[in-house]
Amino acid sequence: MNPEVIYKILFRLTSAVTDYFPVTGAKVLNIVIKNLLGNKILYNLFLFQNKQKIKKTKQFNRFLVVADLNIGDAVICSSGVAAIKKIFPLAEIEYVVKKSTGVLFYHDPDISKLYPVFNSAPYPNKKDLNVLSQIAKSKNYDLIFNLSPMVNNKIFGKKNVINFLLIAEELIRGEKSSGAINNAAIQIHNSIISLFRELSSVYTEDNYMGANIFISDKAIYEAKNFLSKNGVSNDSPVVMLNPDASGKFTQIPFDLLVKLLKRLCELGCRILLGEGHAEPNIENRLIEALPA
Repeated sequence: MNPEVIYKILFRLTSAVTDYFPVTGAKVLNIVIKNLLGNKILYNLFLFQNKQKIKKTKQFNRFLVVADLNIGDAVICSSGVAAIKKIFPLAEIEYVVKKSTGVLFYHDPDISKLYPVFNSAPYPNKKDLNVLSQIAKSKNYDLIFNLSPMVNNKIFGKKNVINFLLIAEELIRGEKSSGAINNAAIQIHNSIISLFRELSSVYTEDNYMGANIFISDKAIYEAKNFLSKNGVSNDSPVVMLNPDASGKFTQIPFDLLVKLLKRLCELGCRILLGEGHAEPNIENRLIEALPA
């Protein structure tokens, strides 16, 4: 079955459970997901499968890393690029991201070539998948890291692919460990480091502090120009709030957004409010919910 169809069904079912039974439903889902998907046997199986793929790889000179399709995902998944570069500093690492996020990575020294090609989110469209397939076929990649649950490994043909499932397992297992840092970017980074740990002379120090972005002088100039044209001065703090998300299951509840905006207004800062796409017109509804 198409991954898009599977995830849409999954999101609808889990949303229905928590809509009708917000407290009990959430507890049940937490127990099921943590104990089923976070199962140690399943984790060890994924780990074994991926380590077998690495053992079969004869050289580690060229990698392709495929990010998930949202803007934040591209930033988070770039931690995987950083991990590979630490282990193989001379390797070529090419990175596939959403088109609108390219500006954040053009100056990243770890990326040999950037492909800002995805246009659709949270699911790839046919054109996105065709472009990705052509990229995979264009070069002899030693290893491909597919970090998007929305992209089926079959699209890469017979190439050697490390799937996102191992990292998903790490994140779910991390939720069961009290006091552990279960940040997605750090988990991706550390999961890739641990995969290669059995090889000799690889990087082993886990002191990664989080994903980086690289903003060009041109982008900074354009941002300042935008603020100037819209009458936003540097005299007070500027806060940008995006009320939207890829779906309602990841959105901040509307009443909490209103409370947050009220508090920000009290602080005297200037607020740039993003417009809704998954939930059209949410920005105007929020403004109407605020006092004059």
